[in-house]
Amino acid sequence: MKSLRSLAFASLALGSLGLPPAAPVSSRADTPSDLLNLDRAVLGSGTLDGWELRPVKGAPAPRIEIREAGGARVLRVSGAGAAGWFHRRLSPRIQEGPGTLRWSWRVLRAPAAADLRKRDRDDAPLRVFVVFGNPRSLFGGGGRVVFYTWGNAEPEGLTQPSFVSGRMHIARLAGTSDVGPRWRQEAVRPFDDYRRFWNRKPPPITAVGIMQDTDMTHAMAVAELRELSWNEGEIGRATGEFAKVPVEALRSEADAFRQGWRRRSPPSQPKEQREIAIDLGDLRLSDRAAGIVRAEPQLQQLGDLLQG
Repeated sequence: MKSLRSLAFASLALGSLGLPPAAPVSSRADTPSDLLNLDRAVLGSGTLDGWELRPVKGAPAPRIEIREAGGARVLRVSGAGAAGWFHRRLSPRIQEGPGTLRWSWRVLRAPAAADLRKRDRDDAPLRVFVVFGNPRSLFGGGGRVVFYTWGNAEPEGLTQPSFVSGRMHIARLAGTSDVGPRWRQEAVRPFDDYRRFWNRKPPPITAVGIMQDTDMTHAMAVAELRELSWNEGEIGRATGEFAKVPVEALRSEADAFRQGWRRRSPPSQPKEQREIAIDLGDLRLSDRAAGIVRAEPQLQQLGDLLQG
């Protein structure tokens, strides 16, 4: 996510330097595909089956280590003045359809001076990225990448094209206030985000990965990932602890949403063509046409209120 000097490297990192052999992904719609397989990894090592680490040109790669935390295995990424891609090709490729990418992450130390809005300071302690299209021709062909990014003090919900290329897009999911020992659960719908960012039909997902980059600020970053899975057939987008949201709050939000939707929507738009998007645990609602989200019990409850 560096200056244009890294364009050539990025193309190599996902292409001519060679990717690891494509790793199998479950084709069952009701079976989450574990993309990390940490249970099979060797504690203390820095390797995962089917994954490959490539440093950004001009910078050392961050350190990758399999550790134990709270009785579970985690993938730790750390570095200062470092930058690198840790990625895995997928086989079969994931075709467009309902599905969510879910993961759990935390940042223990972040570069304080980083700012995703500034070209010379756009470092991040951790990014989870999704590659669409041919990863061997990322810049010369149809390949595009969405980076789900842990930022700093930028506005919540920030999305923007990368400074590197229009074929890359940044979506900020967390920041300074979230740094600490608490794990965050994330769930995103990459195909929906592809359409939102580029307004076109998405090609298949061909690779996933993580990235840490501190080569702009040269500050220390320490981040951990403890799960990463593809959930085919799942239509919900849900981030936050919904079980703690009282029904009264859901009803109030539902009433406000219904009133706002009626003011903004044409009479011809069917009522069920709405989505409840709840991000960052703040219970914020939007009316992007995609159908009622029913991924969690509390969202089911909210969906029933909206239907009423």
